[in-house]
Amino acid sequence: MASIALLFGALFLLGGMFSCMEVDNTFGSEYIPGDHYMKIERDSSFQIKTYNVSAPDSVIASTLSLNLLGGYKNEKTGVSIDAGIVFQLEKPLAFHQNDSLYGSHPVIDSVKLQMYVADMMGPQDVEQTFDLYELNERIYLDSTYYFDYDPTPYMPAEPLASVVLKGKQSIDFRIEDPDFLRRLADTTGYSADSLFKKRFKSFYLKPRTAHADAAMYQVNLSYSSQLLSYYHNDEFPDTALRATYSMAPFMIEDSYNTPYNQTINIVDRDYSGVLPGIRLDEATTVSRTFVESYGGIQTKLEFSKESVAALKEKAREAGYKDVAINKALLQVYYPARDQQSRDELPSRLGMYYNFAKRTGTADYNWQAEYQTLLSGSTAALLYDGWIKPSRYLYQMDITYYVQRLMQEGFDKFEVYLGPSYETPVVGSANNWSNMYTAELAGYGSDTPLLLVLTYTLIK
Repeated sequence: MASIALLFGALFLLGGMFSCMEVDNTFGSEYIPGDHYMKIERDSSFQIKTYNVSAPDSVIASTLSLNLLGGYKNEKTGVSIDAGIVFQLEKPLAFHQNDSLYGSHPVIDSVKLQMYVADMMGPQDVEQTFDLYELNERIYLDSTYYFDYDPTPYMPAEPLASVVLKGKQSIDFRIEDPDFLRRLADTTGYSADSLFKKRFKSFYLKPRTAHADAAMYQVNLSYSSQLLSYYHNDEFPDTALRATYSMAPFMIEDSYNTPYNQTINIVDRDYSGVLPGIRLDEATTVSRTFVESYGGIQTKLEFSKESVAALKEKAREAGYKDVAINKALLQVYYPARDQQSRDELPSRLGMYYNFAKRTGTADYNWQAEYQTLLSGSTAALLYDGWIKPSRYLYQMDITYYVQRLMQEGFDKFEVYLGPSYETPVVGSANNWSNMYTAELAGYGSDTPLLLVLTYTLIK
């Protein structure tokens, strides 16, 4: 015990000696060349202007497993939305082994098309009618389609089936058209899925009433969404047999079953009722900005050229000739305080040079994120972009982008905040299609965007 007491006494004495020592930060500076002196500073005075803009119609809307369906009015923005889905069916796997899947003299007793509703928003008590059409035009997996795809030239006069929905429920159609049932039972020549799609090219599901103030459904085509054909034949005259047709978009499910279906989510937005304070133009700054899911209103950020010039001038006046950005954190605040409002916020925001083409900035490279995580790496997603509920903000690490702003000839001073586009490894294959509306505090608000810079001045 005496030895331990002596040891602690010695440590205490040493600690006291060092705590009183004066640190010489310039020690060794005489050995550094004069043009290599550095100074580290922090700054949060960078100016960023904000605008509300409508996303272009040329937003990619194909090969998505999550799709919107319905007529809905966004009370936060005043924008009305109609959404429909064009999809395909995949022939059952058994057709690979046997063209006569239905057997000898089959009789189809009933056909049901069901779609899984993952989520919904809007009035729960408003009925909405949806019509299902069989189109006479095929869509292709190797083609890219956009929100403004128009299937009406390929629609027949009458729908194949209709259904009325009210509240959150699965979508179930009963298809009774005799010609459709006859063609479905005739499996001759179905040895390849492409041959099947020549006969059943594509289907279009849409709300009957345009811009109805009703519900918007989020439909998952990869989960429990399928066409079910119940039948009997000569071999099993008293048994209810079933053939299942998947409508899942292209994805690798396993080594034996790879759906080759294409999907298109058609989204039409009516901005005529947009609320006055939102100002959908790129000339008027706004203190309240929005990020709507699925190609709606986006927030445009304009990074100040004057702020860049002022930082460079500050370096020159202090006798330094270059600025190296060590860290640039963008903090975007949101006014939502109650739990319900926070639940409507997206979990993550992406930053894009071109939202329509999903072209992220170098810091927000969602393709690289996917490949990194797919390889099994546990490296952090440096861009961040996730919501920070305890601080009421989103935070993005945009160090590389701000460093580029400091370089001569770089002209991308405008970027766009939109819903993040994720991958299955990160979250949902198209998390950006979830039904969110984020109101953000913009330029001139009580809590404007804050860019916190840590930089080194280099002589």
